[in-house]
Amino acid sequence: MAPALSKELVSKAVQWLAGPCRPLSGLEYAKLVRHLAAGGAESEAIDLAATLFAVSGDANHPGSDVAPLHISSWEYETSLEVALSSLAETAPSLTLEFVSGLLEEAIAVGERARGASGENDGGVDLSHFWRPAIEDHDQNRDHDNLPGLLVKATRDVALAAASRLPESVPELVAALEARSRRVFRRIGIHLLRVCHGDAPDLVRAHLLDRALFDDPGVLHEYYHLLHDCFGLLTPTIRP
Repeated sequence: MAPALSKELVSKAVQWLAGPCRPLSGLEYAKLVRHLAAGGAESEAIDLAATLFAVSGDANHPGSDVAPLHISSWEYETSLEVALSSLAETAPSLTLEFVSGLLEEAIAVGERARGASGENDGGVDLSHFWRPAIEDHDQNRDHDNLPGLLVKATRDVALAAASRLPESVPELVAALEARSRRVFRRIGIHLLRVCHGDAPDLVRAHLLDRALFDDPGVLHEYYHLLHDCFGLLTPTIRP
């Protein structure tokens, strides 16, 4: 698709999404995002996805303080999977930055809906309560839990990027940990556990990080990293 045509199409689609009557379902917009990404228009795809997956605070929304702004909760989950699949393949770093930003915004919006400031308080996000495990787990509750759904999406984009380019694992972990919310450190630890063979030195550094050892908010992920990767520590440096 020609760049000028892509920009015009996205401009129209954004207007339709923000308008009172949507001529297309959320899934159809997601397919358009996928089409743009597959055609090399990643920037335009991200612009459309940013509107499609925008969130708002809703203290009355069942099960969560965050709700999709333009589409239903059911559409959000289904459309997110469709849109991110192609984006993560064609522009993994850009997609990780995008979905991480969505997660960060969803956490802040939810905090404001509950009467908090929504400002980052030393990285504390209580994510170990509303998303007990970064991996799929019976204790996770993704239904009506939009931040939890975005944790899963961020995790999957990071894993897909690492699978395509294993040597990028340290860079991916750094990008996640550059964000101060604790949940991103948890996702980074999970990524290291799954891809430990691609960044053994970084795994060892995390295992020996006393701050991680002492942080109850990352306990689940740190425990599994230690369980799976203890053998990477030599006897002289094992805690």
